Amino acid sequence: MVSATPIKLARLSYVIYEHPSLDDFRKFAVDFGFEEAGIDEKDNTVFYHGYGVDPFVYVAKQSPTGTPKRFIGAGFAAESEEDYKRATKLDGATRVDTKQRPGGGQCVCITDPNGYSMLVEWGQEERKLPEHGISSLVGRPAMNGTIDKTRKGLYDASSETDSGLIQS
Repeated sequence: MVSATPIKLARLSYVIYEHPSLDDFRKFAVDFGFEEAGIDEKDNTVFYHGYGVDPFVYVAKQSPTGTPKRFIGAGFAAESEEDYKRATKLDGATRVDTKQRPGGGQCVCITDPNGYSMLVEWGQEERKLPEHGISSLVGRPAMNGTIDKTRKGLYDASSETDSGLIQS
């Protein structure tokens, strides 16, 4: 069944990848500021969150032995409960058990024409935003960060030295 009314999505919430080594990916994830949000041992899956409201932004699954890293799909937050319900009625839509997933809520998986998983979420418990982004360093010039936008129209000029190097 094709939905007569478009299903509206509020945002991209997360991506899903299979990895040959979850331990190797864990080291990489920490280097880039991801924090472990939960583990589903039954599915050998690790959820990572970032700095936004989504309970997780990256899903790392153990790939079958001998297979390389690969993209599985992405999850989106539905704009409304009605949009989520329309997604559940699409041909091939299957509900996803969210008991072991951070944030809970409801989820449905649809396979797109290219064979990738497209998950639509509704009712996840959002994370509380930190008071300021990680790019806000004390004693440094104001910078626009992931959450804070402190410069709003201010220009932080750098000056050129005799050597041609730029100083700030």
